[in-house]
Amino acid sequence: MSREICICGATLWTRIIGWLQAIGSVMFVMYLTTIVQPLTQMSYLEVERTHKPRAVYTFTLFYFVVLLMSSIAGFVMALILLKGSYLKNPFLLQTFMVYTVISYYISFVLSIAELYIDPGRSVKMTLFVLLVTGFIQGCFLWVVRTHREEILREMDQSQPATKAISN
Repeated sequence: MSREICICGATLWTRIIGWLQAIGSVMFVMYLTTIVQPLTQMSYLEVERTHKPRAVYTFTLFYFVVLLMSSIAGFVMALILLKGSYLKNPFLLQTFMVYTVISYYISFVLSIAELYIDPGRSVKMTLFVLLVTGFIQGCFLWVVRTHREEILREMDQSQPATKAISN
């Protein structure tokens, strides 16, 4: 029996999280490629005309490349989450949970670094976004962990029956 979380079971919520992440990752990759492509084609003279230090351009390019790679990894991890949910594989769900924590810390570090590079950026807004994102990721982790525990409980309950049949 799946635990009810806001009128749906943890299994359904885990699958919703997986599909939302898969679709969101694909859309974000498409969006980022439209931004990164012009950045990579800028010549040194064009960078100088933007009146920003070369370090800002380099960091911006690095930032977008990391976001692009993270989005591709997010798509792959969404597929792993979905596969783990459909096949009832707790190891795949745990893999997704580890990825979620690591990706949040990467985005946290990038956001803090962005504050140093772009002094005009609002510290309050950045912290607000980090807190909201952290809350959402925490909820996702809780739902996936709940689903993982249900799968493990099912596996434990089915093992004694298997042992009794084999004896």
